[in-house]
Amino acid sequence: MKVMKRLRLVISLASLLMCLVFSNTCVFADQTVDLSGTNAAETTLSAEDQKTFANGKITMAQIKSLFENYVTNGLANYGECSKDELDYLGEYYSSQTDMFENFAKAVGDEPCGTYKDYGKIEVTENEDGTIDAISMLHFENKDLKMIMHISLFDTLGPQATSVEFSLPDTADNSIGAKMASAGANTLMGMGTVFAVLIFISLIISCFKVIPKITEARANKNKKANITTEEDKSETVSANETVDVSDDLELIAVIASAIAASENTSTDSFVVRSIRRR
Repeated sequence: MKVMKRLRLVISLASLLMCLVFSNTCVFADQTVDLSGTNAAETTLSAEDQKTFANGKITMAQIKSLFENYVTNGLANYGECSKDELDYLGEYYSSQTDMFENFAKAVGDEPCGTYKDYGKIEVTENEDGTIDAISMLHFENKDLKMIMHISLFDTLGPQATSVEFSLPDTADNSIGAKMASAGANTLMGMGTVFAVLIFISLIISCFKVIPKITEARANKNKKANITTEEDKSETVSANETVDVSDDLELIAVIASAIAASENTSTDSFVVRSIRRR
């Protein structure tokens, strides 16, 4: 009996020891799972989000976080505001950034409408150590191009110091659009050249007509001169007739004088000419 009791005691102790060993193993297993879970959480960022800029001072994930903070939590709630309301917001938040002030200038009188989403973020590194994050904001009524100027402080970290907005470029930058634009410019240039050539050819063709027109005008002037000369001749003839009548009177006077001096009548002689000296 004593042997059986001792055997049961040994089995109980062995069972208890096995339970303690398995419990510690589970605890370690849980800890291992937790640690692996933490590492998984740290490495869930995509390769794009892990991309760094400005010598590793900021990552794409941080840039997206700034965009989410300013766009989703800020502009998305004010897309339907009027210009006066946006001007008020710009003055109210002027101590932080110029985001609402520039947003009001870009929006104008017509509100943007309900916010939808923003497009892919493009990052540009500047020589002064800052970066510019550029993206397209999509609203119900219009799209806006957003440029966020980010300064990288050593203690404060990445901070958006200025946010600018502008209307998107209306030109289509696709290859087909560029080819169509280039073709239109080529046709316009060729059309201009041909129009100038046609104009020059018309001018050259007029060189044949110009002498004829000049000759016609010269003939017309000659005819006018001939007519004028004829008129002058007629006038001279009339004047000569008048002069002849004057000479007749003079002849009569001279004949009377001669007849008186010769004691004869004017019928006995004829005055045929008068010479003036």
